Amino acid sequence: MENPDIMIKEIADMTGFKEAYYFSKTFKRETGMWPTEFVKKDEN
Repeated sequence: MENPDIMIKEIADMTGFKEAYYFSKTFKRETGMWPTEFVKKDEN
């Protein structure tokens, strides 16, 4: 959460995922929430 303005696609690229959608699904499976939910939760 060092940079909350970074886009999901950029995070997916940096972590080796070729598609942001697949990254999001994997993130959801591992954490129980979507990346956007995680960012919003951390903002509060």
